[in-house]
Amino acid sequence: GIARVPRPRNLHNFLGIAHASRERWAEAEDQFKAAVAMDPSYALGYLNLGSIYFRQKRVAEAEVLWRRTLEVAPGHPAALRHLAELEASRIEKPR
Repeated sequence: GIARVPRPRNLHNFLGIAHASRERWAEAEDQFKAAVAMDPSYALGYLNLGSIYFRQKRVAEAEVLWRRTLEVAPGHPAALRHLAELEASRIEKPR
């Protein structure tokens, strides 16, 4: 049979994950941005872009992207979990 070729947005997402696994942040960012540019409703692209921002301590940007994930995919479990953990970390910090 004919092999299934991943949609371009998925290919960009896979490449972004590969770059992120090697901490090649700029390349990963470019790939995730390309994925959501191709499909502005692609929740996984926003989620992963937020995750690499968080790993770079770009917390405010990560939060915006995780909220965007929920806009395009209400109730997305990973986005909800990331935002809950972020909120919990803010509460736990001593004043």
